Amino acid sequence: MNSPNSRMVDDVLNGMGNEVEAEQLARWFATDEGQSYLSERIDKEYDMMNEDGLSDFHSIPSEKMYHSICKNISRTTLRRKIIRRTAILLPVAAFIALLFYFNTQVSLFGEEDYQDVYVAKGEQLQVAFQDGTRVYLYPNSHLRYPIKFGLTERKVYLEGEGYFVVTKNPKRPFVVDLGKASVCVTGTSFHVQAYASGQHILVGLDEGKVHLLCGEQRYLLHPGEDLVFDKKDNSCIIHRHQGESALTQWRNRQISFSNAPLKEVLAVLNLNYDAHFEVTDTVAYHYNYTFLVRKASLEEVLKTMEIISPVCFMRGDTVQVTVKHQ
Repeated sequence: MNSPNSRMVDDVLNGMGNEVEAEQLARWFATDEGQSYLSERIDKEYDMMNEDGLSDFHSIPSEKMYHSICKNISRTTLRRKIIRRTAILLPVAAFIALLFYFNTQVSLFGEEDYQDVYVAKGEQLQVAFQDGTRVYLYPNSHLRYPIKFGLTERKVYLEGEGYFVVTKNPKRPFVVDLGKASVCVTGTSFHVQAYASGQHILVGLDEGKVHLLCGEQRYLLHPGEDLVFDKKDNSCIIHRHQGESALTQWRNRQISFSNAPLKEVLAVLNLNYDAHFEVTDTVAYHYNYTFLVRKASLEEVLKTMEIISPVCFMRGDTVQVTVKHQ
């Protein structure tokens, strides 16, 4: 971070700086260089105050004149000390006011107020944070985030699935706590899936770099790569991903499968449409599905599956899944 010039420092401490300068100065005061400068400045002001002691006096014949001069000098010195103390207190008060201003934007004093966002099955939601970062949440997801990010990191908690577009800030990494593991970035676009009931954590990277952290294990992802982390044995597989980005799929409400078994397909449909299924004929589990739909209704998806296989769906509060026997 570049050091502010002396004019800006004086303007802000004297209450004449603007909000942008105040925020920049507060960030600088949080660095080692800024703290050193502030300490030296206060020490200097204090030393200047102490230097205003009584002057040396020569002997004079009149005791009365002597006491009169001492009295006048003491008054003058007292006024000077009051002025010096005020000169010190004003910058300190200005700095405290600056800290409180900046604390409205960044959590400086450790208090943490959180907001919880729940996305129901069949729904989607977009959330924007105060630093400009955005997250696109998928159905059945829970996001917990602080009203104000901390000074050293930006940390949120996710159970479910989301696509993050993170505003770049190398000095304040963005961390997504997934419970079993966490994703750490400084500025990037990535997709993460971490449902509590699932065995795997999935991370896909479109831009920048991503680290998945689990205890002492650390996995690095590059653009165009997908990561599959097994929560049971802590194993990890990284491979190149294909097709459209997760963000494009989210915006288009796209659902796609590649040779997916029926059980997996029904689980995804339950998330995206809040539909409940009952398989009454286990032969239906023998079929796999490969298809893609965009902004399709549940009825359209089920009709597509019936074309692909002899599986039949009987609509109702609970969808009955059977097989058409010849």
